[in-house]
This record gives sequence, structure tokens and C-alpha cells, in this order.
Amino acid sequence: MKKTISALILTTLLLTGCFTPPMGAFLPTHYYRLDLPAPAATMSDAKSPDKLLIKVQTADSLRGPRIVMARSDYELFYEEEHRWSEPLSKGVSRLMAEQLSPFFAEVQSVPTPSGFAPTQRVEVTIEKLWGTPRGEIILEADWTITDAHDSPIAAGHQTFREKGWNTGNYQAFAERVSKLVGELSKAVRESLSTLDAAKK
Repeated sequence: MKKTISALILTTLLLTGCFTPPMGAFLPTHYYRLDLPAPAATMSDAKSPDKLLIKVQTADSLRGPRIVMARSDYELFYEEEHRWSEPLSKGVSRLMAEQLSPFFAEVQSVPTPSGFAPTQRVEVTIEKLWGTPRGEIILEADWTITDAHDSPIAAGHQTFREKGWNTGNYQAFAERVSKLVGELSKAVRESLSTLDAAKK
């Protein structure tokens, strides 16, 4: 009799939703990586003899694996089910090295390979990288270029924007962020090209 009553109580609780798992408890986690084809150097792009070392760091708000969204300039939230497959700083470093490699003698990213002696170092800080409910993706970055003796020789700051993102499509988000990292790489390359031109 007690077992019958217990079974009836359990059934009632389940039907009334008392044992319903919290929303999202069983949603799968999706992981995304940055990727973009390396640009092709043209005949007019003389390969620089410089060896570059790329180091990227991020603002504290971007150091976790979760993709960041911004409801406003003051409110951020993190997507639990949508995450980067590697630390964002590592992914951006890797992609920037791939984007810059066709134009320089050698490009490496941190951690530095044994025996690698860069002639220039590029240190990048990602201040913002998030999507908005309006379908805009924002990447804001600062960069500093130093010589082989760690003396600063150039710096830059730029905000890159990509509009028209279909919010909720995080594969498209990763693709568009990759494109923005490509634009960041191009801006850094222009800073480096200016230095090369000044040497001549």
C-alpha cells in the first residue's frame, strides 16, 4: 500500500513539473574555432626579411571560454552553450600568424619555438570581442610593435565591425570573428609596412 501511494505521489510531482530539470540543463555545448584562408601575396608584395613574434592577450571579460554578448555598452552576458574551442588569445594569435606568414620571412606566435629570434614583436590586446542583439559583431584592439631590443617602434588602435549577423547562429559568429581577425592582421601588416618603407 505504501509503495502504491509513493508511486502516485511521484507521478503527480512529475506531471505538475516539480521534477522538471532547469531550462538548458540538458542542452549540448557547442565549440567553435577561428579559421580563415591565408591571403595570397601578389607580385607587388615583396616578402619582408623580418621575423615576427605575435603575442595576444585579452581583456579580463574575454578570458573565459564562453562567447560574449553585449546587451548594451554596460551589460555583458555569456553564452553557456556556445564556447571557443581554445583560449581566445591563443586562437587569435594562431590566426594572425597564419594571416601574416605570406608576407614575412617567418612568423611565430607565443609560446616561442626554441631558437627562434624575432626581429620584431607584435603585442596585441583585444579589448572587446562580442556580438550584439542588433546583429553586429565588434572587435576592438590595440597593438604595439617592438624591435629586437624590445624598444617600441609603432603602435595602433582600431575598432572593427561586422554587421548583418543572424543572431543565434554561432557558427556564422565564429566565421565573422575570423574575418575581423583577418582585418586586424591587415591593419597590423600596414603598420609594419610603414616601418619597412621608413627604413628605405
